[in-house]
Amino acid sequence: MQALDRRIENFMIKTLNTSKTLARQKRREYYNRYGISIKGLIKDYGVNFQHYCDYIFAVKLPYYLKPDSKMINTFRKIKLKKYIFSNAVEKYIRQGLEILGLLPFFTRIYDIQFTGLRPKPSPAAYRKVLSHIGMPPQNMLFIDDEPKNIASAKRLGLRTALVCTSSQISDADYTLRHLDELPEILKKAN
Repeated sequence: MQALDRRIENFMIKTLNTSKTLARQKRREYYNRYGISIKGLIKDYGVNFQHYCDYIFAVKLPYYLKPDSKMINTFRKIKLKKYIFSNAVEKYIRQGLEILGLLPFFTRIYDIQFTGLRPKPSPAAYRKVLSHIGMPPQNMLFIDDEPKNIASAKRLGLRTALVCTSSQISDADYTLRHLDELPEILKKAN
């Protein structure tokens, strides 16, 4: 979501007392080194994680998200356990899922705090989530919109589906343009 990107950038400009250009450079550096900006901000500047999250996620989600009856019906059809594994924070993930009407369909949310600030595509983050779920990876389908996250999941033995609207290059087992295609993908996967 572009609104979150802008808020991260603004947070860095204020916190580092720097220009937009230098904040973007530092953000890219942290992303390349740690996978997320906050990890570098904590290490280099002692930024408080909760303060960062409160600022970044102070986005009016109802402005960006609306209940989605098509998605609700899609998830209603899927009788399998479903989990969220995100580089965001659970509190804010829950808010988004509530607005979309999808929260009741998920068994558990695994967030960046659960993984010890190790983001996807870190294999350690995946292993921690997989260990907690307690199901063999080959019996699961990992769905994401980032090819690098798909690649990490595949290396750990997960079956994968890439959600994309373009011709992204990926080694995913399945590709879908929208999550309403998921029931058909699950039929193919079984």
